[in-house]
Amino acid sequence: MIEQYPDVVQRLVREGHELANHSYSHPDFTKLSEAAILAELRRNERSIGAILDAPDPMRPFFRFPYGTYDMRVLETVIGAGYLPIHWGIDVLDTVGEPKSAAFVTERLLAIDDEELPATIVLAHCTQAVAEALPSIIEGYAARGYELRTLSEVLGP
Repeated sequence: MIEQYPDVVQRLVREGHELANHSYSHPDFTKLSEAAILAELRRNERSIGAILDAPDPMRPFFRFPYGTYDMRVLETVIGAGYLPIHWGIDVLDTVGEPKSAAFVTERLLAIDDEELPATIVLAHCTQAVAEALPSIIEGYAARGYELRTLSEVLGP
């Protein structure tokens, strides 16, 4: 989709959002050879790099498609220079029937203060998430939280 919407990728970076590699075609990495894994990483790097005219705008973070990995896959991704990231909370916006903005908002604002700090939330580029974000950000701010990039949370 990044090649279909290069202007969106450029806007994300221009507005200060952080990019991470997630593969080019979203395969289950546990079913790929090491060479195929590396090809997925490199193809996505080249595609984003061409859009942004930057050599490596997605390092150091990588999220496994479907969240699936094993030790071989983990070692391959780390060996390619990435820091694998996994979510702590799944919005479930792409699971089952299409979700509404109300579902996404309710699900995320219901997370208690013991589970929420410094967690990574998995949400996809869906209309429901886009519509829910202002309410979610407002709700978290009212509880004293603010959204941060991975680099800000994990540091150098």
